[in-house]
This record gives sequence, structure tokens and C-alpha cells, in this order.
Amino acid sequence: MSTLVHQLTRADRERIFRHFSQLDADDRRLRFGTVLDDSGIRAYCDKLDFDKGALFGVFGASLELDGVAHLALWPGAAAEVGLSVLAGARGTGVGSRLFNRAMLHARNSGVAELFMHCLRENAAIRHIAQRAGMRIIAEAGEADAYLELPLATPFTVGQELYEEQCALIDWTLMNQLDQVERGTRLPQSAARAALLAA
Repeated sequence: MSTLVHQLTRADRERIFRHFSQLDADDRRLRFGTVLDDSGIRAYCDKLDFDKGALFGVFGASLELDGVAHLALWPGAAAEVGLSVLAGARGTGVGSRLFNRAMLHARNSGVAELFMHCLRENAAIRHIAQRAGMRIIAEAGEADAYLELPLATPFTVGQELYEEQCALIDWTLMNQLDQVERGTRLPQSAARAALLAA
């Protein structure tokens, strides 16, 4: 599994769909507030606007997404972030890394307030919100979390550029490893050794 967060593009739309479609009914309800079937997820993915927001992902095996963060930019310098992590990748810090990357991008995009909405029972999201210092208002089975973001600085802009460059290098290496594995049918550890020796 990659330890880096990648900014996703339109070319990743099908991977994003496959990620959401792997969520079980309960996870879909926690992520979307309702249980979407695969056609509902397809419609959601088809409407993703990469110009009015940003999507971030952490890749796992076979270059599939273990986690996705969707940062939706609103008018008036506000943004909402939604997170999802596959069951097998939970407890590894993927959700926190995704949130922090989305928060950094929001700050550098001039967002003054970051918002998260979740069902009150979504302990994982509430934990991430609390760790980030968000103000949480919970009522009637739902919770809203708010965080005021400071202005961007040259350091935060440079940090985002650096993280994205590292992610691009990571993606290149993962692609090469995947090609070696598919071409030689070596186990991943052997494929990695073969690539590093090349």
C-alpha cells in the first residue's frame, strides 16, 4: 500500500467508482448519509466536478484506491470534505492522511472554513474531526464539524507542491512495479527487487 496521498484526476473516475462500490451497505450509509446502490454511486461519480473541488486518494494493491477524500469548494470561502476508507485499510492512518491533505489544499485554495457532516454514530470521522481541532455540533443523530483555516503561507504552498511531487514519483514506481508483476508473475517483493536492480 502507498503511504502517500495522491491528488486524483478525471482519469481516476473509474477507480473512484470501484472504491465506492466496494463499500458495504453500512459504510455507504455512513459516507453518503443514505444507502446508495451501484447505479446511485455511478451517478455520484459521473457528477464529480474536478474544477470545483479536489479529490485525493491513497492507493493499495493493484493500483486500486484504499481511501478517498472529496473536497467540495463552496462559494464564500468554505469547503466540505467527505472521507471513505475500505475496511481492510482502516486503523492504518489512511483517513487522517486524506483529511490532512484535503485540509492543506483547502487552506492553499483560500478556504476560510472547512466543514464535515456525518451521522452521529460515525465514530471514525468524529475522531478525525476531534484530532484536527474541529468544533463539533451533534444533534438528532447527525453531527457537523467546523474548522477555521488560517491563511496560506509560502511554506504551506511549498508543502503541497512537495507532497504532490512525491506522490507523482510514488505513482510512477507503483506503475512500474505493477507492470513487472503482470509481465513476470513475480511476487511483489521479488518484482520490487527486480525493479530496484534494473
